[in-house]
Order: sequence, then structure tokens, then C-alpha cells
Amino acid sequence: MSLYENEAENDNAVDADNFENEMDSPQSSESRNDMAHYEGSNENLGYNLLSDIQQYLEQERQSSAALKEEAQALKEQITNKEDVLKELEKNNSDLLSNYLEMKKKEEELAG
Repeated sequence: MSLYENEAENDNAVDADNFENEMDSPQSSESRNDMAHYEGSNENLGYNLLSDIQQYLEQERQSSAALKEEAQALKEQITNKEDVLKELEKNNSDLLSNYLEMKKKEEELAG
């Protein structure tokens, strides 16, 4: 056996040990479960991928609908606050007109 072949064999042994250690680790069991979802026949793989895509699209649809509802509620709040602001501005204008009218009458009476 040549030196190169011996090193390659040692590398393979180390890789096998690393693989076994990874497979025994708690993190890898989760990874194995995730990967098992995508293993099997092409039919199962296709079904699982389609299922994942449909689930993702449904989540996105729900998220989009929730955002649209929130945007509509915010628009209504803005409209309501604008209406209140217009009413306050009108009241302020009326009060200012009344004040100026009273001042004018005071000046007429004083002068």
C-alpha cells in the first residue's frame, strides 16, 4: 500500500468517525428528521415538496391578509383623526372670529 493510499484510507476512517459522531449528536437527529422529509421515492419527495410549498403559500396569504386588514384599520384611524382635526380647526377659527369681533366692539365702546 502506498503512502497516498494509506492517507486516503485514514481520511476515510476519520470521515466515517465524524459521520457517526454527527449522527449520534442531538442536533443531527433533528436534521435527520428534516432530511427524512425529503427522502424516499420521487413521488413522496414531490408530495412533500408540494405540501411545503402549499403550506408556505398559505402562511404568506394569511400574513398578507392580516397586513391588508391592519392597513385598512390604520387608514380609518387616519380618516377619523383628520375629521377631528378639521372640526377643531373650524372651532378654532370660530373662536378667533368671535374674539376679534369682541375686540372690535371693545375698541368702539372705548373710543
